[in-house]
Parts: sequence; C-alpha cells; structure tokens
Amino acid sequence: MPASNSALKVLWHWHTMGPYHLARMKALSQRREIELTVVESSCVDDHKWKRVESHDDLRVVSLTSKSNGAATSANLRAALAGILDSRRPDVVVATGYAEAHSLIPLFAYRYSNPSTLAILWSESTLVDHPRKWFKETLKTLSVSAFDGALVAGAQHALYLRRLGMRAADMQIVGNCVDNEFFSVRAEEERQRARTSLNSDSLPDSFFLYVGRMIRAKNLYRLIKAYGVYREQGGSTAWDLVLVGSGPEEMSLRRHVNKCSVKGVWFAGLRQIDELPFYYARAKCFVLPSISEPWGLVINEAMASKLPVLVSNRCGCVADLVREGVNGFVFDPLDTRSLVELLIKVSSSRISLERLGANGQKMIANYSPSLFAERASKHFKRLYDRKTLFTQSGPRTFSRGFA
Repeated sequence: MPASNSALKVLWHWHTMGPYHLARMKALSQRREIELTVVESSCVDDHKWKRVESHDDLRVVSLTSKSNGAATSANLRAALAGILDSRRPDVVVATGYAEAHSLIPLFAYRYSNPSTLAILWSESTLVDHPRKWFKETLKTLSVSAFDGALVAGAQHALYLRRLGMRAADMQIVGNCVDNEFFSVRAEEERQRARTSLNSDSLPDSFFLYVGRMIRAKNLYRLIKAYGVYREQGGSTAWDLVLVGSGPEEMSLRRHVNKCSVKGVWFAGLRQIDELPFYYARAKCFVLPSISEPWGLVINEAMASKLPVLVSNRCGCVADLVREGVNGFVFDPLDTRSLVELLIKVSSSRISLERLGANGQKMIANYSPSLFAERASKHFKRLYDRKTLFTQSGPRTFSRGFA
C-alpha cells in the first residue's frame, strides 16, 4: 500500500494502443500522483494505425506482436500475470467486460492483493449494439466484480447503472482526442489553403466523412442520401469526400459507379497526422453510423472547428452535440431527414463559422488533461475508501491463475 504522499501505481490494460489512447495515457502519466504502466494485448489491430515508435516517458508493454486472434489466450494471460507480479500496481484498469485473457490475471492479482482496486473502463451504451438478455446477465455478473468504473460519457454511465454499477463508484471522464493537435494543425492547413492556387486536388466545398468502411458506419445510406441531395442541389451542391478504408470500400466504389452518383470522392486510408488537411478544407462533417459506442472523429472535427451532423446512434451525441448550436442530429435509418440536413447546412441559412466556433469551445471540456485529472481523482477517492476497510496486507500472487 503506498504512503499517503506517494504515487498510486496504476496498470491500465488496452487491447491495442492507438493514437487516441496514447494521448490520454501520456496525460495520465504526467500526473505526479500517478505512476502509470500501460499494457496492450497486441501492437497489431485491424485499424491499420501507424505505430508511434517513441512514447517519451510513457511505459507501454506489448504482450505480443501478433494479432489478438493469432496469439493464444494462455500465453497472453501468463505474460500479463508476470507484468502484474513485477509492477505490483495499486490500481488495475480493464477495458471491457469479457476478455478472459486479461480479466483472469487482473482479478487473480486483485484477489491476492485485497487493497488493489479493479476499475472498469467502459464506452458502451444501450443502443450501440443489439442487446440479448443472457449476455446482459453475464455482463451484470462481470460488472459486480469491479470496485468502480471510468466511463466515456452520459449514455455510458446510464448503461453501466443498468448493469448494476453504483453511481457513486463511477466517474465520467469524457472520451477525448488531442484537441490542440487538431485545432492547431487545422488552422495551419486553412492558412495554407488560402494562399494556394487550388493545388490540393479537392473540391472547393464538401461534406466530409472519416472512418472505417464497414457496415456499422452506414455509408450506403449516406451515399443514397447524398445522391438525392445532389440531384436537388444541382450545380450548387457540395461534394462528398470519404476518408478511410475497410472491407466495404470496393463495393461502395462499385455502388457509386453503378448508380452514377456524381461528386463522391474516395480519399483512402489516412493516418492521424494527415487528417487535419481534410478537416481544414471541409465545410461540414457527417457521421451516419447505425452502431457507434462514441465516435471520436466528432471530437476531431469539433476541435478542427467544423460543424457536425451526427447519427442519434452515436454514443457521443448526448455529450457533444447541441442542436443548432454546433451541429444537428439525425436518425441514420431515415434517409430523407439526412437529405434535408444536407440541404439545410449547405444553404446560406446556416452560419457554418458560428457552428464550428461553438463546437471548438465545447470540445475544450473533453481533453486528455481533463481525462487524466478526473481519472486520477477517482482512483484516489476509491483507493482511500477501500484501504479504510482492508485489514490484511498484500499476499503473494499465485501464477496458477495465469
């Protein structure tokens, strides 16, 4: 158990560290009251993120260089158990409810060290996936084993309450990206665009989508709505730029050609440092997902001073979108409502500059530094509360659980 004036040793487990996780974990590692170790199951995933080789002072341990599907659960459990035994954290943070290769060693370590906190990180909502009663029952049992939770936003807290977590044991930390990176780089790109002679190979006015091209993103309906909008708008219609890749990309390209939808651009996969180029030149951002636990691209767009059109299935809506203030919300299954919004936003009736400026101000409350501050305070509060009721000291961690 750490002395009252020493840092809490925190081990945070992620499936794979991406650029969003890196920004948050760097901020948490800079808190003087926290000594952080970050563990990822694998350094390989299906997002095709470019890995950052240098993490500065952030301690990141990869359990395997294979994909999660290729690595055996037994090997992952043993590797994580060894790290826990070596680091001896006061707080362990698990991502998700049902990853046996991480939950088994994390809970085994907590059992052997009764003063240790087991914290759940959750960014799930009631509507981001179809819910089945037997899986929800299993989740309820899993949630009951945790001492507390950090959640992304308001809807995520409501869902966790439904699963049995007490409100007093949860903290909304705010899902976040590196706001400063996007705001500064987007402004630099806008300045560059003003001085260039249309050498960017992009249309003058366009709606922007950024993300994976998978069924949950609802891109077929977006293209359908855009086609209707394009027919009605004629020569004054904005274009649609799709940034990203995925298993549906080729079929989407064929669909656009088959239906002769003009004005749709496929920009391909872009890494995070390339995205401000697109955010700076777009007029409005669209996220049409039918399943989206949060939607961090909305954070990016808002930080980049873009108005946003967001599906009501996205977990971030309750926290980030104010109707008519920084954007608009729509039903992703109602193509007509999206067409009307595309028409509305691209007309002179809407001040895009005002919506974008409002969004940039609002997203300031969702930053890595505030994420780290809220998480750290929650850890300290729950740890102090637990140690008051813990009578026995740490016991030896048994590798038999691995």
